[in-house]
Amino acid sequence: MQNFTFRNGIAAPSPEPDQPFVELDRKINALALLGENFRGPKWKPVVAVGDRIACGDQILCDRHNSNITLVSPASGEITAIERGARRSIQRIAIKANAPEPSCFEKRRYDHAPPTDREALVRLLLSSGLWTAFKTRPFGLVPDPPKPIPAIFINACCKSGNSPDPAKMLQEEFRWFAAGVDAIGLLAEEAVFVCQQAAQPLCNNNGRKLRIARFSGAYCSALSGTHVHALRPQTGTNPVLTVDWQDTLAIGRLVNTGTVSWRRQVGIGGDNAGTRAVATVPVGSDLKALATGLRKKSNFGSKRSMTVLSGDPVSGVPAAYLHRFDDVVTLTSKRDVDVSGRGNLRINAITPYGALIDALPFGQPALPLMRALTAHDLETVEALGADKMLEADVAQLSRVCTSGADYGVLLRHALDELAEARS
Repeated sequence: MQNFTFRNGIAAPSPEPDQPFVELDRKINALALLGENFRGPKWKPVVAVGDRIACGDQILCDRHNSNITLVSPASGEITAIERGARRSIQRIAIKANAPEPSCFEKRRYDHAPPTDREALVRLLLSSGLWTAFKTRPFGLVPDPPKPIPAIFINACCKSGNSPDPAKMLQEEFRWFAAGVDAIGLLAEEAVFVCQQAAQPLCNNNGRKLRIARFSGAYCSALSGTHVHALRPQTGTNPVLTVDWQDTLAIGRLVNTGTVSWRRQVGIGGDNAGTRAVATVPVGSDLKALATGLRKKSNFGSKRSMTVLSGDPVSGVPAAYLHRFDDVVTLTSKRDVDVSGRGNLRINAITPYGALIDALPFGQPALPLMRALTAHDLETVEALGADKMLEADVAQLSRVCTSGADYGVLLRHALDELAEARS
């Protein structure tokens, strides 16, 4: 096992030591899939408002490759289809039949345990799990025919409120190991399991499998850090990243033919009265998820609260749980404004000590920040920012005094660079 320790950047967010931890049983009646979570395909709805759907039914497909689909994480009714610029899909809202036992019933797919890459790709595409992968660079849904040199499985906690993979995988070891083995069919050269636990989360019984332990600052839990440390992108074919809970889902799929779209999500933050965990479908309504958890002030009234999908550093205010987030943060509006999320009115960048070591990759932070604010794509690419995603630069927004949201600026740059290369 390789070991990496990162000390650059801000410290990993941690909960209050005296906060209790409770397990919640939430009935989620509303959920949504967000187009911004699945970049790359040109999504086309295959359903209409008012349609009744079952869990696992296709609701979106790529206009250019109809095999790439998004499926419904619950049974219910389509209540809204919202479009944005160039008629892109922003949101598909679903009213779930939450009280009914069959609402999240697992769909069974015709399958035999795949023994080659082509069979596994077909199974992942038909089940909707292909979209669990992201490319580096650009963070796009991968193109199925393209070769994949390496895949990185992220089994790290971004904050103290995230579900602990080591604890959960003690009970789910079989499915996680099966998922790792299946992912090995996709990668040509290596599969990296990136973890914080001292003991390996799976047996290293394959020639492609590599296990690496990461510790230290907040950046040590990010997939961008793992890729940079273990295999900086070279050549024309991108590497892929995938979450540990999606790896579990892949393991169940290849062994049982069923897919579960429920995920374990941690809830906490400075405005949370308690630290909690709940198992809910992807895209869950955050208002329903956070009900009853708001901290009260010293005078008994409830404090103002903003709900973030994600951890306190890279999370964004949202109405629904983003596809790749496993933590919900309850915080004050003041904290969100200070971090500059969503703010494109940029003041002068003031250099000071915290910015010098804000990035873990060895890139100088100040030139990158100036290139992003000036939309200088040539410099952004030269500095290697095309290999980063929004979470990798979130700490810049946290420590910079300009008020800029570098995640939004980076996404604008990535979209233009990806279009130029396509």
